[in-house]
Amino acid sequence: MEEPTKHLTISHYNKQFGHLFKYILSHHGNVNKLTIGKIEKIYLSDYDNDSIVITFKMRDIPLPLDKIILYPDELNGKYKDNTKKLNQFLLLASRNANKSLLKVNTCLSPRTLADFLVLLVVPLPIVCYIYKPLLLLIPIIGSILYDNEVYLITIIILEILCHIIESIIFITPLLSYYSIPIDLQVEWYVWGLLEGYSPVRRLNAFAKPKELELIQNLSN
Repeated sequence: MEEPTKHLTISHYNKQFGHLFKYILSHHGNVNKLTIGKIEKIYLSDYDNDSIVITFKMRDIPLPLDKIILYPDELNGKYKDNTKKLNQFLLLASRNANKSLLKVNTCLSPRTLADFLVLLVVPLPIVCYIYKPLLLLIPIIGSILYDNEVYLITIIILEILCHIIESIIFITPLLSYYSIPIDLQVEWYVWGLLEGYSPVRRLNAFAKPKELELIQNLSN
């Protein structure tokens, strides 16, 4: 590969797949977790048909360190093209780490009619608790809830618990899988508490097509 093209590839891969390099450094470079935790900056600096070089900067060491990481045995002898071999290494690391090739750097707010309807319905029990005459506008169960405040409080508590459980079970794994930054994770959790499952649907709809495209590009 010509050097200018190789440098462009390295630059692109650092931007696109940089979130996988700590895993590669730990599991394929045998760098301990204590050292990984001190890394401030990490990037791919070189690669050939035998190995890759990951460079990282630590808080307590002034100069950057280079780590040469040999390709796993299962990739050796299969790929003559250096970039194709690197691509397969990234695919392998992604699967083993249970991390997507795609890093999501956004939080998606409600945008469809269904999303906004959920936002209208979910806070209704709390609104009705604050202003009880609204209950009388609800057919059949409205008058029952109006006369039995305990039922309404129970509904509110169950709704909140349900959304917390949905966030833990469905949103938390996706936040890790798509390597979403901490500040954006807070926003995703807020939407989870407000809407329940809707943020999961939005995140999957946004990320899945992009992830499949990355997998296809690296597999070709």
